[in-house]
Amino acid sequence: MFMYGNYDSKMALPAFDIYVGVNYWSTIVIPDSDGAYFNEIITTTTSDYLQVCLINTDRGTPFISALELRQMETTLYKDANATQSLVWFKRFNMGAEDFLRYPDDPYDRIWTDYTGRWPSISTNSTVKPDTAFATPSLDIPRTGYREFDILADGFPMYDDHIVPQKLTSGWAAYLDTDATTYNVTLKPTSNSTLPPLLNAIEIYYIRPATGIPSYSGDVTAINKIKANYKVNKGWSGDPCVPTEYTWTGVTCTSDSNNIPRITSLDLSYNKLSGNLPTFLDQLSALTYLDVTGNSHLSTTLPSGLQKRNQDGKLTFRYDAPFAASPSNNNKKKTSPAIIAVAGVVVLLLIAGVIMTILCLKRRKYGDYMALVYEYMQEGTLQDKLTDNARPLTWKQRVRIAYESALGLEYLHKACNPPLIHRDVKTNNILLNVNLEAKIADFGLSRAFNNDVSSHVSTAIVGTPGYLDPEYYSSCQLSKKSDVFSFGVVLLEIITGQPPIIGGPESGHVTHWVTDLARKCADNNSANRPTMNAVVMELKESLDLENSTEEIRSGSTTNTYPHNYSRNNNFVSDVSQNSAFEMSYMSGPAPGPTAR
Repeated sequence: MFMYGNYDSKMALPAFDIYVGVNYWSTIVIPDSDGAYFNEIITTTTSDYLQVCLINTDRGTPFISALELRQMETTLYKDANATQSLVWFKRFNMGAEDFLRYPDDPYDRIWTDYTGRWPSISTNSTVKPDTAFATPSLDIPRTGYREFDILADGFPMYDDHIVPQKLTSGWAAYLDTDATTYNVTLKPTSNSTLPPLLNAIEIYYIRPATGIPSYSGDVTAINKIKANYKVNKGWSGDPCVPTEYTWTGVTCTSDSNNIPRITSLDLSYNKLSGNLPTFLDQLSALTYLDVTGNSHLSTTLPSGLQKRNQDGKLTFRYDAPFAASPSNNNKKKTSPAIIAVAGVVVLLLIAGVIMTILCLKRRKYGDYMALVYEYMQEGTLQDKLTDNARPLTWKQRVRIAYESALGLEYLHKACNPPLIHRDVKTNNILLNVNLEAKIADFGLSRAFNNDVSSHVSTAIVGTPGYLDPEYYSSCQLSKKSDVFSFGVVLLEIITGQPPIIGGPESGHVTHWVTDLARKCADNNSANRPTMNAVVMELKESLDLENSTEEIRSGSTTNTYPHNYSRNNNFVSDVSQNSAFEMSYMSGPAPGPTAR
């Protein structure tokens, strides 16, 4: 979906191309700023991911407001295959008075009504038919017979007549790649006493899908380079295809099987540092590599590229003192050799002294491990909650809670074996200069085998006010113990109160508020959610807060093309099993936002 909404305040209606994978999909032309416009493609994919690329054609900045995917049965659209896709042109429901989609259509296709296009004829005069006939009774005898032919540009599409059966759907397809106009006629046969029947019609463009994507090994390697060096050259999509949009600094050549391969890579003046990564060897067709202008790049080529460089199969450009290959200079030079030997002796003496000092210190202090944190400028969450001079906004509080929950979820799910923190509290949540939260102080954390048991017996440790009552009474530690502590933290974030409140209304902060925090702080661990569920709820809250802030900062309208919607913006989400939820919003947030 595309809705411009003048989000950039330039009132410049853009036009741009859109590709699916390496194949052209359509050209998007935005006719006005208020409408919501749609484009659909039915395509197949052989991989577990699908790329949709917006191409800047110098007619305004490309954008997309929403992108929805629906899984279709392969038998529905047999003309969509590995060599061609179907691009939506029109889809009409001939009998409805409004558009419909899921659940009326289990595949969530948007069907627009056609009845509004039929001319309405009325008269005040008395109409006298040419042939008088009796008014039929309420129940028409079911003796009628319906049989008709489908003609495409005057020629029958099928040898047999069409005879619709009761409660049975049927469809017919007509394909013509040369014509510019089409005339489809439903013509009753001489045996038919009932008129032809048409429930719906779909019209698609045939879009060739002849583009061949780049060699997968090259794509994997170049994306690793992009991530490792954080290359900011507009690298997105396929590195080689379409050829007019090849990545900056990348040159490709097709191999004997017509598969594009990366043969040249220019990484010059990209502020690269450290060693060249070994995954550069995966670019097996590379014949040219340029890393000049990167003064902090060091050491040698990866072994595979080094061998190809020595064999003359790879041209490697670099700045001295970068060592492209081992030196073959064996000429004797007396003075430099003496200086070099003296320098080595001095270095060995210094290294010996350092090693002696380290050995003495190790004997004195023994072996210890240290966990070093990055510097967190804003201190702890507890400090921020008590800082009356610079109070946290609601959005900041929700984001801090969400990021803290992510950290705990990582300990519970991603670590092997899983870890229980055991001391979750606001004083152990650190904030950097951007108020990004990180869990700290793992001194009391405990690992346990999640496959063997759901809890582990242990001595009671932790901070009063944050301790799980069930853990305190049974000495049985589980993930839900961290969930309880996080619930107390969540209550602190919401109320600004410490876990144990002094004064005449003394008590625990869990008595103050409800919902998610109260679920987390439930005395019965069986009623507490998992950290994964907590993360999902907090993410929804954060997304809602971000959306609300965007809507407050700009105006929204509710204008749509006639054939889509009457009054409301229709928003949908589809889960993996196609369970569908519908909701109506007062208006969409315009511009390049995605759901």
